[in-house]
Amino acid sequence: MSGLIILCEPQCWGFEHAQFNAALLCTVLLAYPDVRVLFLGEPGHLEHVQAALARTFRAEMMWRVTWKEITIPPRRLGGWKRLSSEVEWCRQVLGLISRQTSCLFLCSITDTGLLVLKLMLLLQKTAVRTIAVPHAVLNVVIRKSPFRPWNLHSALRLPHPSQLRYIALGQPIYHVLAEAQPRIARHFCVLDHPYLWAVSDLETNVASPDPVRFGFLGVGSGRDGFDAFCRLASEVHFQVPRTEFVLVGHVEQTDPVASHIVRGISTIPLSAAEYEARARSLTYVVWLRNVQERPLQASATFLDALSYVKPGIFLKNPFIEYYFKRMGDIGYLCDSYEEIRDTVLALGMDFPAQRYEQQCENILHGRAIFEPQTLALQLQAIVESIIVSGGG
Repeated sequence: MSGLIILCEPQCWGFEHAQFNAALLCTVLLAYPDVRVLFLGEPGHLEHVQAALARTFRAEMMWRVTWKEITIPPRRLGGWKRLSSEVEWCRQVLGLISRQTSCLFLCSITDTGLLVLKLMLLLQKTAVRTIAVPHAVLNVVIRKSPFRPWNLHSALRLPHPSQLRYIALGQPIYHVLAEAQPRIARHFCVLDHPYLWAVSDLETNVASPDPVRFGFLGVGSGRDGFDAFCRLASEVHFQVPRTEFVLVGHVEQTDPVASHIVRGISTIPLSAAEYEARARSLTYVVWLRNVQERPLQASATFLDALSYVKPGIFLKNPFIEYYFKRMGDIGYLCDSYEEIRDTVLALGMDFPAQRYEQQCENILHGRAIFEPQTLALQLQAIVESIIVSGGG
């Protein structure tokens, strides 16, 4: 493939999805070493993607990337009001397509954005291979929801342009989707979630933690399991005082009780440097989200744990369980909160140094399945499988 590939982020502002988009961009550059790439997004988001790339050793490829600002919908605009904003970015992006454009990647998509995109692709005369990556919005398709012309159910059921494919970020996500919505799933391809690692090797004294430190990664909220993490910290630290519990992220609102139990609680998002420092200080990552809540979404916590080479203690989830089977012993899978609590207590009282070191080695070896250089061939196969009718 030669010419130009366009990547567009049509919904995220600032740091949202910046790590994913940087990794996807790297994957595209490695898959197609002879093409130029145009990356479109909100100004603040472009800066964060560039910063994420600057922390990797891919500077030799960056000369092929041109950055262009576009107007995207405001964060909380929804329903009919959002449709006109979706039309605006879609016109901007499709207007940039030329005979030299070989592929268009949409790094994320909303329900209203997909509705507009499909309609415009069906109406335009010149077609180009188009790949869209739905993230959390994909969970809507397996739930009962009231009919609205702009929701994802409606958008997916529109006539499907021949040049459009969606990406499911991992085989377990595709499996759930195929069981629940087989007619929709036939328009999906599978690509493991691309990721750029923060830590490249094992740090010194990896198996000699004092204290044993357990961390919650991300935005602390009840729906993401932070309340359960605070409960866990209270119950375990009372019995094993040498344990520590840390928030690597921020909370939506402060809780004086939680602040007393868990270190690092603040409503202010962490800087990249502080986030990294806290993540590196952990011994284990703990994940307590309701396993039924988002079965069609990759776990950012799981991937961050791999990025900082930290074994995890996870409530069972099809996504995480699938990769445990592929990667080997990289932590602990638990069926309940009580099993997680018992596991954390055991690790705090008698730290398994030899097993811990092996778990870290397994992470370093096994996580290659998420690396852009591994995924480049998968991405090529996805693009080449798209047969465009009507030109392009």
